[in-house]
Parts: sequence; C-alpha cells; structure tokens
Amino acid sequence: MPAEKIRLTDARVRELLLPVGKVQVDIWDADQPGFGVRIGSKSKTFFVMGRVNGRVVRPKIGRFPKIGTAAARSRARIMLAEMEQGVNPTDLRRAERAEREKSKAARLDVSDTLTAVFESMLQVKQYSPVTVQGYRYNFKLLAPFHQAKVDQITRQQVLDLHMKIVNEHGPYAANRASQLLSASLNHARAIFGRPVNNPVIVLTDVKAWCKEEPREHALDPDQFKVFASCLPALGGHNATDLYTLLMYTGLRKSEGFGLQWQHVDLQSATLTIPKTKNGKPLTLPLPLQVKTLLAARWKQWNRPESGPVFPTHSKTGHVKADYLFAAKIKKAVPGFSAHWLRKSFTTAAVALGIDGMVIDRLTNHAAVGMTARHYYKPTVESLREPMQRIADYIDGLISQPEA
Repeated sequence: MPAEKIRLTDARVRELLLPVGKVQVDIWDADQPGFGVRIGSKSKTFFVMGRVNGRVVRPKIGRFPKIGTAAARSRARIMLAEMEQGVNPTDLRRAERAEREKSKAARLDVSDTLTAVFESMLQVKQYSPVTVQGYRYNFKLLAPFHQAKVDQITRQQVLDLHMKIVNEHGPYAANRASQLLSASLNHARAIFGRPVNNPVIVLTDVKAWCKEEPREHALDPDQFKVFASCLPALGGHNATDLYTLLMYTGLRKSEGFGLQWQHVDLQSATLTIPKTKNGKPLTLPLPLQVKTLLAARWKQWNRPESGPVFPTHSKTGHVKADYLFAAKIKKAVPGFSAHWLRKSFTTAAVALGIDGMVIDRLTNHAAVGMTARHYYKPTVESLREPMQRIADYIDGLISQPEA
C-alpha cells in the first residue's frame, strides 16, 4: 500500500481527481486500515483489501456518492472482520443475492385471484414506493373482485363496479381504479394466458370512462410574487426552504421531501434523486438560488455527510406531509398544492422557449419520440444553462413591481 494516506470524508472524496495520464488511482483511508477509494475516469468506488485464507481479495463496497464515506467505512469494518474469519465478502454477497432471488420467486403467488395477481405485478414491476402507495389505495376500491378468479370477471361486473365507484367516490377515483384493474388483468394474461380478452374494454366500448378536467394548476405570473411573500410566514426553515427548492427545480414533492445530503454535491452544484416515480435516477444541476439555499442549510446542520436535508422527528426522519404548509398558502393563493410548483416550473420553461426534450429531462418525464428516447443524452452540464434561465425567470416574476 502507498505510505501516504488521508482521512476520507465526503468532502475529501468529492475533491479527489484522477491524475493526468492515469487510468485509475487508489486512495487509502488514514483511519481504517484496508479501506480505500478507487478514483476512475467516471466513478469513485469504495473498497476493502485484505487476505482470506492467504489469498489477497479486494471486494467493492459501493460507488460514491450513492454510498457516503461514513457508511462505507462502517461497511468496511464488517467486511474486514468477515475476511479475518476466512469469509470472502464477495462470495457471501453473491450467496445472499441468490438467496434473496430464490425467496422472491417463492413469494410470488401463482394463484389466479385478482389479489394474488395484483401483488405479483407490484413485485415484478418494482414500482416506486409512492406509486405502490397510490395503487394500494385504488385497489381497495376493487374489493368485490379481490378473491375473484381473473378469468371470471365479466364485462357487466366491471361496468357495474365502475359506476358504483363513480357514485360513491367520484369520477377520478373510478377511472384510476378501473385503469388499475385493467393493468392487473393484463399482467394476469402475461402470466397465465387468461383472461383472453380484458373485460375492462367495456368502458371504452360504451364510452363509460369519466371525462377528467385537469386538476393541476400552475401559479399565474402575478401569483409568484404572492406565493413568495407567504414563505417567510410558514414557520421554521423546512417549509420555506422546501417550497423554494420545489419552485426552482421542478422536483416532485416526494423527491424534495426525501432528499438526502449524500445525494447533494455542493462543489459540483448537483443533486441526485436515486429513485424517482418513473424508476430512473435523476441528476440535476443546481441553479445558484438553490445552491445558496442548500449551502446555508448544510452549514446550519453542522456540515452533515449524510442524512435528510429536511429532517424531522417522524418515523422516516424527514418531512412526509405538507398539508399544514399548503393550508397557509391557500389563504393567499386559493387551491394551491405543492404540485403547482412543478407545473409552474414547466410553464416557465415553456415561456422561455426551452426545447421540450430538455424540459422532459429536467422534470424526469418519460421521453417521447425516437430521438428523445434513443439519441438525446444530455450531460448534467448541458442542462445547467436552461435550469439557471428558468430560475432567473422565476426570480424576475417574484421581483416584478406591483401593477
């Protein structure tokens, strides 16, 4: 091992660069022998090195910043202890992974009831926690079908239940529940080959789908100033900073609430959302307004290397709900919800004439069209200029003089 070592921290690892002419270089931790980080051209990977039954092994721990330095060091201690006992951590992890896959396969219920098919669909497709929560709520509305065999649900039964949900819960709930029923039955057909024909098609045949008016609104240009004037009165730093973050980045509410320090890089001015609604990780450049906000919070919370950016004493450790905050905003901006800020961000981008593919990438919407799906691969730096333009445009709306 090289004689020179440094104490690895998130801040130091962020600063480490690959020397010119090198393919990769290993940096060793001064605090934990055998623990280091390999700096490559595109990644920084934590690892440990030691001997197992006389043979040198160097299993990986994980990539930075997906795993923070403190967590990696703790994991290194465990792995090194395993190696002293003659256990190769790589072999152990491989066996554990195989066992998990085996257990997962065993848990998949091959029963052809709607409930079993629904649970199978959730496991196979691996939706985000937010999506699963919404699906489980909507699935409750399908209670009369829960124990029904998937090929015994008739078109008339589908139509009757749909109209019942319309009368008892409203048109939006009926559409969501019937769409979920259709998706579950399509999943059943993929597994069992049944039902041959999806009975939910009856809603299309008789035009029973409920017409939906857009429920999500955006702040009008003159409402940005009103909204911003309400933020200082929300109480505490979480609410004010959360809404400010959402306004300038267009993040989904759940993505902002669960933001972790290990996914914020103030030096490169980026943030990463590992798990998003569409299942694809999202890395965004930070506009100066957000970088300033997060830098202030980072200092306020004693420069944390990991943990929630918006901590609370809840079970999750971070903000989970904003209805109390939103209620205060509604007094000045009727009907307001946090999702308005995402829509407002997109509306501002459109007003600036920013290309739709860029807007979709900034907001992590599914790409539409051949070019967007297969050929448009922007770097984070290429998104920085449009992101900053949007933030500056919003600032202009906030600071515009009263009419």
